[in-house]
Amino acid sequence: LPKSFNDICHFCSKRVYVMERLSAEGYFFHRECFRCDVCNCTLRLGGHTFDSQERKFYCKIHYAQRQYSTSWGRFRRTTVRWLFKYFTLLRLFKCRK
Repeated sequence: LPKSFNDICHFCSKRVYVMERLSAEGYFFHRECFRCDVCNCTLRLGGHTFDSQERKFYCKIHYAQRQYSTSWGRFRRTTVRWLFKYFTLLRLFKCRK
Protein backbone atom coordinates (compact mmCIF):
# COMPACT_ATOMS: atom_id res chain seq x y z
CA LEU A 1 0.00 0.00 0.00
CA PRO A 2 1.18 3.55 -0.67
CA LYS A 3 2.59 5.52 2.22
CA SER A 4 0.47 8.57 1.46
CA PHE A 5 -2.04 10.04 -0.96
CA ASN A 6 0.92 11.68 -2.76
CA ASP A 7 2.11 8.26 -3.84
CA ILE A 8 -1.05 7.70 -5.91
CA CYS A 9 -1.39 8.65 -9.60
CA HIS A 10 -4.23 11.15 -10.09
CA PHE A 11 -5.26 9.37 -13.31
CA CYS A 12 -4.86 5.63 -12.81
CA SER A 13 -4.90 5.47 -8.98
CA LYS A 14 -1.81 3.25 -8.95
CA ARG A 15 1.35 3.89 -7.00
CA VAL A 16 3.80 6.41 -8.44
CA TYR A 17 7.40 6.06 -7.37
CA VAL A 18 9.43 9.22 -6.73
CA MET A 19 11.78 8.62 -9.67
CA GLU A 20 8.96 8.23 -12.21
CA ARG A 21 6.39 10.76 -11.06
CA LEU A 22 5.47 14.11 -12.51
CA SER A 23 3.57 16.81 -10.66
CA ALA A 24 1.16 19.54 -11.74
CA GLU A 25 -1.53 21.51 -9.89
CA GLY A 26 -0.67 19.64 -6.69
CA TYR A 27 -1.29 16.18 -8.20
CA PHE A 28 1.19 13.39 -8.92
CA PHE A 29 0.99 11.04 -11.90
CA HIS A 30 2.90 8.79 -14.28
CA ARG A 31 4.23 10.51 -17.40
CA GLU A 32 2.19 8.17 -19.63
CA CYS A 33 -1.00 8.89 -17.64
CA PHE A 34 -0.81 12.67 -18.09
CA ARG A 35 -3.44 13.01 -20.85
CA CYS A 36 -6.23 15.33 -21.97
CA ASP A 37 -9.61 14.29 -20.57
CA VAL A 38 -11.28 14.87 -23.97
CA CYS A 39 -8.91 13.67 -26.71
CA ASN A 40 -6.52 11.55 -24.62
CA CYS A 41 -3.44 13.21 -26.16
CA THR A 42 -0.30 13.22 -24.03
CA LEU A 43 0.09 16.50 -22.15
CA ARG A 44 3.31 18.32 -21.36
CA LEU A 45 4.10 20.27 -18.22
CA GLY A 46 3.37 23.89 -19.02
CA GLY A 47 1.35 22.86 -22.10
CA HIS A 48 -1.88 21.96 -20.33
CA THR A 49 -4.80 23.58 -18.59
CA PHE A 50 -6.56 22.45 -15.44
CA ASP A 51 -10.20 22.74 -14.39
CA SER A 52 -9.98 23.04 -10.61
CA GLN A 53 -13.71 22.50 -10.09
CA GLU A 54 -13.76 19.20 -11.97
CA ARG A 55 -10.13 18.36 -11.14
CA LYS A 56 -9.47 17.46 -14.79
CA PHE A 57 -6.57 18.22 -17.12
CA TYR A 58 -7.08 19.32 -20.72
CA CYS A 59 -5.00 20.24 -23.75
CA LYS A 60 -5.30 23.96 -24.43
CA ILE A 61 -7.58 23.46 -27.44
CA HIS A 62 -10.16 21.38 -25.60
CA TYR A 63 -10.09 23.60 -22.52
CA ALA A 64 -10.83 26.62 -24.72
CA GLN A 65 -13.66 24.72 -26.45
CA ARG A 66 -15.13 23.73 -23.07
CA GLN A 67 -14.98 27.31 -21.80
CA TYR A 68 -16.66 28.60 -24.97
CA SER A 69 -19.42 25.97 -24.97
CA THR A 70 -20.07 26.41 -21.23
CA SER A 71 -20.27 30.19 -21.57
CA TRP A 72 -22.42 29.93 -24.70
CA GLY A 73 -24.75 27.44 -23.00
CA ARG A 74 -25.13 29.71 -19.99
CA PHE A 75 -25.83 32.67 -22.32
CA ARG A 76 -28.44 30.68 -24.29
CA ARG A 77 -30.23 29.48 -21.14
CA THR A 78 -30.36 33.02 -19.73
CA THR A 79 -31.57 34.44 -23.05
CA VAL A 80 -34.31 31.80 -23.41
CA ARG A 81 -35.53 32.48 -19.86
CA TRP A 82 -35.56 36.22 -20.50
CA LEU A 83 -37.43 35.83 -23.81
CA PHE A 84 -40.00 33.54 -22.21
CA LYS A 85 -40.68 36.10 -19.47
CA TYR A 86 -40.84 38.92 -22.02
CA PHE A 87 -43.38 37.17 -24.26
CA THR A 88 -45.42 36.04 -21.26
CA LEU A 89 -45.68 39.67 -20.14
CA LEU A 90 -46.65 40.72 -23.68
CA ARG A 91 -49.47 38.18 -23.70
CA LEU A 92 -50.69 39.36 -20.31
CA PHE A 93 -50.85 42.96 -21.46
CA LYS A 94 -52.64 41.99 -24.71
CA CYS A 95 -55.27 40.07 -22.74
CA ARG A 96 -56.07 43.08 -20.55
CA LYS A 97 -57.02 45.37 -23.44
